[in-house]
Amino acid sequence: MKITLTATKIPTKRRRTCPADAPPEKMCCRRCCCCCCYCCCCCCCCCCCSCCCCCCCCGCCCCCCFVVVVVAAVVVVVVDIVVVAVVVVVVVVVVVVVVVVVVVIAAVVVCHVFVVVIAAVAVAVVVAAVLSWLWLLLLMLLLLILLMLLLLILLLLLLFLKKTKNINESFVVCLLLLLVVAIVVVAEKMSLLH
Repeated sequence: MKITLTATKIPTKRRRTCPADAPPEKMCCRRCCCCCCYCCCCCCCCCCCSCCCCCCCCGCCCCCCFVVVVVAAVVVVVVDIVVVAVVVVVVVVVVVVVVVVVVVIAAVVVCHVFVVVIAAVAVAVVVAAVLSWLWLLLLMLLLLILLMLLLLILLLLLLFLKKTKNINESFVVCLLLLLVVAIVVVAEKMSLLH
C-alpha cells in the first residue's frame, strides 16, 4: 500500500510595502521605510504598525558640505595667522636682543651717549612698527572669524526656514552674498598685510 504525502501551502498575510512618495499618514506597512523630501535637505524615516505611524526626521542637509568647507577655511586661516604671528614675535625678540647687545657693546667700547640714544630710538621705532602691524593683523583675523560665524548662523537660519517653509529666499541670499564679499575683502587685506 503506497502512501502519498502532499504538502499544503498555508496562506500567509502579505505585507504591504511603502511607496517612496507616499505621505506618512498614507503609509500602512508593518516595517520601516525611509523617504526623502525637501529636495534632499531632510530625510524622514517612518515606521508604521497596525495602530500607529510615527516619523523621525533628521537634518541631513546638503549645506553641511559647505559648512565643513567654511570651517576648514577658517581653521586654515587661523593656523596661518598664528604661525605668522609666532614668526613675527620670534623675529622681534631676536632683533631686540641683538640690538641691545650691540648697544651695550657700543656703550662699553665707545662710551658715547649719542650712540646709545640713537640705538635706543631705533629699537623703539622697530618694535613699535612691528607690534602695530601685528595688532592690525590680529584685528583683521578677529573680523574674519566674526564674518565666518555670521555666515554659518545665516546658513543654519536658511536651513531652518526652508524646513518650516517660512522664508524670504531673496533677502537671505542677498545677506549671504554680502557676507561672502566681506569675507573676500578681509582675506584680501590680510594677504596684503602678509
